[in-house]
Amino acid sequence: MKPWLLNILACPIDKHHPLDAYFFSWETSEDEIKKITMEASVPSEFFKKNYAHIAKQLVDGTISPASIHRIVDKSESEYSKRLLAIAVDATLRLEQVPDKCEEDLLGEFPEDIDVMY
Repeated sequence: MKPWLLNILACPIDKHHPLDAYFFSWETSEDEIKKITMEASVPSEFFKKNYAHIAKQLVDGTISPASIHRIVDKSESEYSKRLLAIAVDATLRLEQVPDKCEEDLLGEFPEDIDVMY
């Protein structure tokens, strides 16, 4: 999903991670957002390489669950709000994994990795 660049708001004064991110509208059509939401948590072989990249970023901290929790969807899209809630739930499960490695995340949590993608 692509947000309109000018409709992303993060507080530039707060230099601490994570920043709050507010999304007010999406460039992606509502029908496409609905399709993405309905297909979330259904892993696809087509995105296998992308899943590996997401798992790597979760392990090395490039994607932080705390930052996902700080996203606020102020758009009119119920589907994007639902997808964000699914992503937050996925991060809560992934945070509980002790000593996680990329292979473990990909093997044990493919649905959650798909949601994060």
